[in-house]
Amino acid sequence: MQRKIKLKYYFAAFAAIEAVLVLLLLFFMNTTKNETLSRATNQLRVNYQSVFSNFSLIGHSIYCDISSRPEILKIISDANSADKNGKTLLRNNLYNMLSPFYEKLKDLDVVQLHFHLSDGTTFLRFNKPGLYDDYLKDARYSINFVLRRKVPVEGFEHGLYFSAFRYVFPIFKDNVFVGSFETSVHFSGFEKSLFMKLPAEYVFMVNKESINKKPADSTLHKYTQNYISDDFLIEPSDIGNNCYASLKRGNTEKILRMIKPNVAGILKRKLSFSRLLKFDDKYYIISFLPILSTEKHVDAYLLSVSENRDIKLYEDFFLRLVAGTLILILIISLLYINNKTIKHKKIIESDLKFLQLFLETIPHPVFFTDYNGKVMGCNKEFADIVRVRRRDIINHLAHEILPEELYNILSIKDTELLNNGTKQIYEARITYSDGKIHDVIVVKAQVVSKSKGYGIVGSLLDVTEHKRIEQMLVNNARMASMGELITAIAHNWRQPINEIALTIGDIEDAFEFGQLDKAYLRESVQSAMSTLHSISDTISEFRTFYKHSDVLEEFDVGSAVEDTLKKFTEAIESLGIKCKVKLLENVKVKGYESEFKQVFLSILNNAKDAIMDTALNDNIGNIEITMSTESNKVAVSVADDGGGIPERVLNRIFDPYFTTKMQGKGIGMGLYLGKIIIEHKMKGRLFAHNADGGAVFTIELQIT
Repeated sequence: MQRKIKLKYYFAAFAAIEAVLVLLLLFFMNTTKNETLSRATNQLRVNYQSVFSNFSLIGHSIYCDISSRPEILKIISDANSADKNGKTLLRNNLYNMLSPFYEKLKDLDVVQLHFHLSDGTTFLRFNKPGLYDDYLKDARYSINFVLRRKVPVEGFEHGLYFSAFRYVFPIFKDNVFVGSFETSVHFSGFEKSLFMKLPAEYVFMVNKESINKKPADSTLHKYTQNYISDDFLIEPSDIGNNCYASLKRGNTEKILRMIKPNVAGILKRKLSFSRLLKFDDKYYIISFLPILSTEKHVDAYLLSVSENRDIKLYEDFFLRLVAGTLILILIISLLYINNKTIKHKKIIESDLKFLQLFLETIPHPVFFTDYNGKVMGCNKEFADIVRVRRRDIINHLAHEILPEELYNILSIKDTELLNNGTKQIYEARITYSDGKIHDVIVVKAQVVSKSKGYGIVGSLLDVTEHKRIEQMLVNNARMASMGELITAIAHNWRQPINEIALTIGDIEDAFEFGQLDKAYLRESVQSAMSTLHSISDTISEFRTFYKHSDVLEEFDVGSAVEDTLKKFTEAIESLGIKCKVKLLENVKVKGYESEFKQVFLSILNNAKDAIMDTALNDNIGNIEITMSTESNKVAVSVADDGGGIPERVLNRIFDPYFTTKMQGKGIGMGLYLGKIIIEHKMKGRLFAHNADGGAVFTIELQIT
């Protein structure tokens, strides 16, 4: 009876633990979903702004071209005062002049090139040359704005014949305002460019109220009824989404109809947001981005619908994790319960056999001991590394059967583990029975029992090969950095070697002209020896620069940076790159100085290569190195103006074998190895971001 009551308590505790775990996993899952939705919203915003800016750049290029062509300016100026026949002649001249150019613009998805006179009257529409003389000042805010302010304006706007993203520019002749012109891009053009950046279904919704304000002959009849909001109509697309995205139009409509109740209120507040929807056992992200009109009002919404497989993977992972922890807690609970008393020895033995079978399925060495250090079980892999039969291991004290070195490693802080119950993970080097030293990761956890029947479960993960490959890559990277440094030193030696050559030449000339005396010879020899000492010092510094050590040592960060720059600055300044340095004194960290220099030099070379790849003139570029401290941490940043890193690959630059350089200039291992050195070996951080037309790489370390 007493045992039944205790079992109820055990199962109640087990249920409570599992419930807490499930709640924590659900919380983490929701957090992951929210972060994914936030990224999706930002991605849509960034892509839209990029496409909008690209078309704006096209408009500005046309504006510069028109402003520099007097024959076009004269046509627009003369048209303001010409009669009907004169305007017709001028219109035909302008049309014939720019028609080939307009055909090229259409290939860039610019659907309209439109000229207006100084009073806001249409002079020429290249998409509809037969429609002109309509007065747009009152019908189009953008035209009115340019007439009043004489400055460009851009944004989404409804026109007399269609809605578009419009870029309107004033036209001046001899500093006198004579009219304006605009380029227009339909949503289909935006959709095509957006898809090239991120494949998805795109839907463009325009405010129904703003369309109703247009004249009766507007294109209201061309819009389709919206199935997500009664306040918006769907803009027609000439592309047809099926040509570009993986979704089908029918599925998109179903998805948007399903999400309608969850977004109606947010759309009224004109906010950007994303929502997650499960449809046909797949997850879709629907992102909403408000679009500003030329009047800077929210007059439309851009929607993207894309499948997200990461959420599905997270969900499956969490379900497996819950099931796995359920099994793990169940196993531990069984061990705990079945070791309560000696009376249940048969049950304990049965469970031990089950656990032993379970251990045999694990490919790594696994063992478990009781509270007193007696080995209660292990798998074949564990027995193999000590070359002792399992029956000679089980039910024996660990220190009696295991080699002293292995026992000392496996029993580190066992008392602390048994008292606190925290999991232990640490690295160690173990000599296996074959005499070879292996690098392993030891993982130990406590199994609690009032009877102290069981104490510790542990496993060994052999990472020897991983360590060897990692060190080989680090060594290769060091050799590559040495090559870069030798190039810089060779550049530094060019001048002193030339000075020695000139000194020797002077001695020969002095001898021929009878001017060689003891004083002249002494002065020449001293000059040459001074230069040779300088070269010798450079060799000594080079040997010290790459002095390798496997021991953590305290070093001054500013001095290490300054020492690296001595080998680097003159070489890059000879290329026309300016180097600005701002360092701090007496800031020390604990780590590997030579490997820190290696990472720093790799970042400097990347900055130099980025600038050289994008250089357009003699003023090639700039590199700025700064140091700062905050919260007991020091940060060393290297900023360049070499164009930055494309956003689509920014989160991949630290992956192995990933490179943005041209073939033959790199294999994509420098930043990957730098991250290993800084984050794994020195417990710091290495990260990058774009700023001010270039990339910024930051090394962050803990101050000692």
